[in-house]
Amino acid sequence: MQPERALFIVLIIVAAVGGAFFFLRAEATRDAALDAELSEAEMAERLAEDERRARGTAARGASGTIALDAALRSRLAELGFSVPDAIPDTDAIIFGRVVTDASTEGEEEAVTAPVGGATIVAKRMGDDGIADDHGENLAVAREDGWFLGTVARSWSWQLEVGGVGYTSETAKVTRADLAQGLHDAGVFKLRKRAGILVTVTTGNASLGEDVRPVEGMEIAVHAGDPESPVATGATDAKGHVTLEGVPTGDLTFAGTLESYAAFEEKKQISQDGQEVAFNVDMVGRLKVRVRTPGGAPLKVFAVALNFQHNTYQYRAPLFTDVTTDDPDGWFVIEGIKAGKQSLYATAQGWAMHHESPVVIKAGETTELSVSLPHGFRVRGRVVAKSSGQPIPGAIVFSERDLIPSTVDTNGREGFSPSARAIKCDAAGNFELEDLTEGVHQLSAMHPEFATKTRRAVKVGKDGVPEVVIKLPLGATLKGHVYDPDGQPLAGGQVFVINIMDAKNMKKKVPLMATTDDEGAYEIKHIPAGFMGIVMSAPRAVASDSAGEYQMKNSTFRDGGVVTIDFGDRSEGAVVQGRVVDGEGKPVLGVTVMLMDASALSGGGIPDFHQGAVDSKGEYRIKGVPEGDYMVQFARTSKGSDFAGTGRLTVPASGVLRKDFTLTGGPVGGIVKSRETGKGVNSGEVTILQNGAFAGHLILGPNGTYEFPFVPAGTYVIAARADEHVTGTAIGVVVEDGVGAEVPPIVLDPGGRIVGEIKDRNGGPVGSARVVLQDAQGKPLPAWAMPSLADGRFSAESVPVGQYEVTAEKAGMVFEAVPATVTKGGSVRVIIREKP
Repeated sequence: MQPERALFIVLIIVAAVGGAFFFLRAEATRDAALDAELSEAEMAERLAEDERRARGTAARGASGTIALDAALRSRLAELGFSVPDAIPDTDAIIFGRVVTDASTEGEEEAVTAPVGGATIVAKRMGDDGIADDHGENLAVAREDGWFLGTVARSWSWQLEVGGVGYTSETAKVTRADLAQGLHDAGVFKLRKRAGILVTVTTGNASLGEDVRPVEGMEIAVHAGDPESPVATGATDAKGHVTLEGVPTGDLTFAGTLESYAAFEEKKQISQDGQEVAFNVDMVGRLKVRVRTPGGAPLKVFAVALNFQHNTYQYRAPLFTDVTTDDPDGWFVIEGIKAGKQSLYATAQGWAMHHESPVVIKAGETTELSVSLPHGFRVRGRVVAKSSGQPIPGAIVFSERDLIPSTVDTNGREGFSPSARAIKCDAAGNFELEDLTEGVHQLSAMHPEFATKTRRAVKVGKDGVPEVVIKLPLGATLKGHVYDPDGQPLAGGQVFVINIMDAKNMKKKVPLMATTDDEGAYEIKHIPAGFMGIVMSAPRAVASDSAGEYQMKNSTFRDGGVVTIDFGDRSEGAVVQGRVVDGEGKPVLGVTVMLMDASALSGGGIPDFHQGAVDSKGEYRIKGVPEGDYMVQFARTSKGSDFAGTGRLTVPASGVLRKDFTLTGGPVGGIVKSRETGKGVNSGEVTILQNGAFAGHLILGPNGTYEFPFVPAGTYVIAARADEHVTGTAIGVVVEDGVGAEVPPIVLDPGGRIVGEIKDRNGGPVGSARVVLQDAQGKPLPAWAMPSLADGRFSAESVPVGQYEVTAEKAGMVFEAVPATVTKGGSVRVIIREKP
């Protein structure tokens, strides 16, 4: 497994597990404030109306089952399919046949030639008619070409049918088609394909983007000489092109098209009819000019662009070192991913300028002129905490002026020329120049020591501060990773992540190690504090009961050693059992997750242990420590989606058998933007019951979501998304075996307010209470918060509008500062103590 992919999934897990609980704590205060604004009568009417709507939706399936058409059942029985008289009214059965298309065979009898082994994928469709990027494997056609599979009856579906060496075909199946519970999808005719099928798409589903075909991209294939291609062609409206005469072997595929990133990638071609796929970014250009504070254009400067997204994907910024001959200082940067970018501009002798967002449009040129502020210096020394001896070669950098993804905390020199960083001399001295004015956090690191941060270093016109940074030796983490059979697992990756600092997780490469042939690993020089430890198993064991990822956490102390093993261990208990539905049938595609309930009740990040459900519905989780656990059922096809909860007490040793019957129903809906009326492209949904966490998932690209197993009861659904204010659906009633269709949750546009609180001398003020007031002077308690030790604060998901921001602290009086919040915008304020 590639480290970049593993890191991406690891951070998604941290975001899903950790973020859900931070989300709950923040939203609980906000929900209470919102509810307080309603009278008891208003709240009762609101709950009653929500209950009426939910029950109205659920009433359609009150009988619990639906009888299937006898004639269709008889026909399927003749084909060898066993279909019951009735099925749950939440489900529907789809069947059909896959054959070859005679028009490509030249023989009439080829019409009925079956395509055995063809795959049928079902993709859920939103209200806008757009199918999800990721689908469910509905069925594999038998040797006679017939297939049969089950889907949820409450959705419309797009079926995609294809086979090796054949073209693919699609068909839409609507909710109306599924109304009777049994639907004949008809015959799918696939054409045999000669040559190599190339598919080109754009859009990254992990970033919440729609994946779409790219039409008109010129494709060329060569065996080493770009001037002598062995095949060429252009993609059609479906993003496909079939290239004939392509030999086998290692070949290079190149693609070009205006407004898209060009690619050149090697592929191993082993047979005729093989398919290869490429995904490319839509790109635009940036015409940029960097000037001095006086307006003079600079001819030599550097620009870094970092794509904005709400996931924790590791994505290195695009760096460009510029030397321009243009008299006005303009320079054009090509091939920038379309969307919102964060721009960092630097030049020797000047401080960094950060601007966000910079919107890049596909095929267009965005023009931007920025001015660099005056820079300031800080000097100091880095020494060993234990001995006071200087540490030559230590690297010092400012967290404030740090460009995301430029620091490798494993101690390697992973800095770009644009990063504000410097290496200490032989005496451990450093002088860091060109810093922005304000309060900085200076960090120092060295491969033989733990990283240390010196907070609240004021940099500006009042002189050059001198600091001493003392590096501790740090802690050591070691252990072993085992596979489900208790054998050492080589090639596993173990990450140490500061899960309490989610913002900076996206800026730094975490400490990590790879297990050796004995399954052993060791990570040294870990900073003291509470950390998350995530193990990423090789793909070869991803489908077994060990799970591909496991997460634990621990508190590290300087000089201490922590031992953590993953996988099969002799200590702890074995938890095993079966997961079935209300009819006793195995529930497939689910992972059972045990999460430490004591950590959850304290608002912390829990350890978790997991085991996948096999084809018989059985699961087995080894090495579970004694204690109380919350049980969650995660859909393995969706990774970070959580659904359904339970409770479990695990003994100190032995085998505990715990069977689960998931008798609830699906709860789903859509989250829309009030501004566009469409589903939001990225976000998350949390489900709560009586104020307690009951599930969390990431929204689909079209704003849709579905919790597949929710027990009967009344719930609150809370949704949030970037550039919007959190919204809720209250009083969602779920009936056993029926579920509920949640009314659309509509989010208003929003932004954020960030800033600092300073005393009358310009120093930071920590632990002050930040207060937001609306245009009428009414305080908004949902957005009240304390300032950090360095005086900083950040109010997220603030509705668009005019506000005044002030602070409260005993013995101090602060001025009120106006702030205008725009959609997706970030307004910065400085709140000062009154003289």
